[in-house]
Amino acid sequence: MTEAYLDFTELFSRLSPYELNHLSEVLLCKIEDGFESRLYGGNANSVLTEKDIKYAFTEAMRDIALELRERKISNEHLKLDQTRAMMFSHKKVA
Repeated sequence: MTEAYLDFTELFSRLSPYELNHLSEVLLCKIEDGFESRLYGGNANSVLTEKDIKYAFTEAMRDIALELRERKISNEHLKLDQTRAMMFSHKKVA
């Protein structure tokens, strides 16, 4: 399991400013979605715990992983459609 942490840390360090901004936005949205009533409920004694932050971070990472996989699948579908269009072109070859 230690190797997974090292891999994650290495990959995290390679994120571009755009990717870091996207990660931050997703994380912030997860915190707001999950704990909105505690953040904006007017209760000054209500604070987010370490467990809350861990949960939000984990959910954000899951959402990002799914989004990246969906993009990859979408790109592969586009490539397939392009290949199909080239293979079954109605233009005369000879």
